[in-house]
Amino acid sequence: MKKSIVRILLVALLLSLIIPLVTKAGGLQSEYIYIMQVGSKEVSIQKDQEEPKIAFLPYPIVIDTESSSSGIAIESFEGLGKGNASIATIVPGDYLIYAETSPRQTLYTLHHSSLYKTEILTEFKLLYPDGKAWIETSKIDKSNDSEVEIEDLTLPFKPYSVDIEAGSDSVIIIPLRIVFERIAQHQVSWNPVTQEIIITYNPSE
Repeated sequence: MKKSIVRILLVALLLSLIIPLVTKAGGLQSEYIYIMQVGSKEVSIQKDQEEPKIAFLPYPIVIDTESSSSGIAIESFEGLGKGNASIATIVPGDYLIYAETSPRQTLYTLHHSSLYKTEILTEFKLLYPDGKAWIETSKIDKSNDSEVEIEDLTLPFKPYSVDIEAGSDSVIIIPLRIVFERIAQHQVSWNPVTQEIIITYNPSE
């Protein structure tokens, strides 16, 4: 158990050193553009007008055939109560995903924190395999009291388990657009010709 937690923390630390975070420069926040393609692990990351850099997801982006919506993988460590996610490699800010397991289902929590800036904690909650999902927004005041708002979500497809790569463990596929737009407040667009997903973070908007 301890080894698993240490491994996750080390991966998060390495990613924080490799992938640029949103920082203030001269009083202005940077704009980021991420480009991903269906079937690929490669992510092009452009900060402001700098040359794009390439990062790699643990698993390729997929398309749900029934809904034609893009999906991103989260890993499931059965019995360990912990999770990891592809999304961690590219979402700027403090980030964590974890899982609480029970005999019937698992509660996945995708946690995006900007407490040090806005005192707001946003969490994407998913009950698997039920498929129920909601957003919890907590506003923390100086006395550490919190006011929680809950918003139920309608997902474009029901998350499902799949062996996304030969020889790898099963992963859970969750909708990409709704997570990025609702938890990290990014703009997501889709190019059907190139099958590219373009994700923009523009703090000025």
